[in-house]
Amino acid sequence: MSKVLCQILFQKLSSETNNYAATKQQNWEPVTPEEMQAYLGLRVYMSVISLPNLAMYWSNESIFCNQFVHNIMTQERFVKISEYFHAADPSSKLPKRRQNQDRLAHVRHVLEAVRTKCRENYRPHQNVSINQASLDSGELPLWRRCTSVEAAKQIQVWMWAQPKNGYCSDFRVLIGKKSNKAAAVIQDLMSPVQGRNHIVNCGGDFCSADLCERLLQGGVYTRGRVRADDPDFPTVLLNNKHLTKPGDLVGAQRGDLLALRWWGKNFSLDFFTTADQANSMVELAQQGRDSSQCTTKAPRVFGELKRNANGVTLADRMRLKYPTYRKSPIFWHYLFWFLFDICVTNGYILMKGSPFHQQSKARSHLSFRKNLAKQLIGEYRCTTKRLCVTYMDPATTGHWAEKIAMSKHCRECQLCGRKKRVSSLRCEACNVHLCLSCFKPYHKRLAYS
Repeated sequence: MSKVLCQILFQKLSSETNNYAATKQQNWEPVTPEEMQAYLGLRVYMSVISLPNLAMYWSNESIFCNQFVHNIMTQERFVKISEYFHAADPSSKLPKRRQNQDRLAHVRHVLEAVRTKCRENYRPHQNVSINQASLDSGELPLWRRCTSVEAAKQIQVWMWAQPKNGYCSDFRVLIGKKSNKAAAVIQDLMSPVQGRNHIVNCGGDFCSADLCERLLQGGVYTRGRVRADDPDFPTVLLNNKHLTKPGDLVGAQRGDLLALRWWGKNFSLDFFTTADQANSMVELAQQGRDSSQCTTKAPRVFGELKRNANGVTLADRMRLKYPTYRKSPIFWHYLFWFLFDICVTNGYILMKGSPFHQQSKARSHLSFRKNLAKQLIGEYRCTTKRLCVTYMDPATTGHWAEKIAMSKHCRECQLCGRKKRVSSLRCEACNVHLCLSCFKPYHKRLAYS
């Protein structure tokens, strides 16, 4: 995990959080790098064990009590760190409505560090996938849908991921209506690998002739679906009159750019490609109406897109399976935890492919997060006195001891492996025989189980 998270990050987060908290609260107890590391470990722990309310992790009720979180950090301390959490100096951000204002100034340092780590730790395959990352709009701040002015502040993340395992190699975060700049963003993403014959598989329908020609000038090939209303697609040459039956394929070429229209199972599909030939066909397996397996012929561009265009979708699925974010009115908080989840997911992929971590049984994403939470928290424990747990009240639950004529072995002695003792005392509510000395330990263990 040191490949994506380092001690410098914990020092930076703790320092900036202390600087901001000192301006908001007197007698602030500084956050140490070890405490910040434990705080991040708790966020990973909460992504595995998800509860509907943050306060439930510190509940005093016996059925909801989480003694582990109690021992690590108090609820008040956790909430205060979350409230004053900062990753950069807020005074360095320029005032709003300035032309050269950086809207990502609060996370710029972390963002660039994560991007650098993502590029350095993995050598990309020839086929790469580029698409917009899926952002859970229900967890984004409410200002995205408040006024017409602030509604323009849309967050877009363009991600470059590996189709083989979903590793995120690079990404770009945009704020504002910049969906028409897809060609410029993708060209910027692929600029570090120009001239290496990589093939970009566009995961959406944003592929265009301009994008294909721009990337081809830098030695990068492209293939992707095209929108039906794309003005650059030669609809006059490739109209549906040339398609008489399912499986028919027509194409037109301009230089190295190839435009294809293929009649699929129920409708026609349009493609742009600089990596495939017009007459190249492949056989794809599909399931028939009677659940039987059959094969069908399709253009090579369709088969390659089906195989290699799902890299970003795979990365989103892994990242959103155990998200660490919580609802916040500050949008850059969500972006920070978005970056943090990318680090965790990439760390799992690197561990899974490392020859030093090969096991007889492959480690799952869940087990990786469990071990990550343990490593981040380490030996850190809070020094303040924790709240006592409210155990079962005998007056309300009926756990009273009664003496009966028949004697039986003590249940607590049997469970603990001690010498079995015979007792004539029985709990009225549990209907089990217990020794007088085992009555309290038995119900105490029940409260925590």
